[in-house]
Amino acid sequence: MEYKVCSKCLVEKPMTLYYFSLQQTNKNKFVSECKVCKKKYHAQWREKKRLSQDPDKERMKWELVLTG
Repeated sequence: MEYKVCSKCLVEKPMTLYYFSLQQTNKNKFVSECKVCKKKYHAQWREKKRLSQDPDKERMKWELVLTG
């Protein structure tokens, strides 16, 4: 069985679909970061994005559409 080192956590894991997603452009057909690290990154990104958005701005946009 072949192994691959995750580029984020630097842990060696088996190069299978259980640990890594597919990417057709890579030579070995797997992405560089493991699924666990990718999931953590996206969770942090979503939380950061949610906190950075202004809820009042979105509400005002809809009020303009409804009243205008």
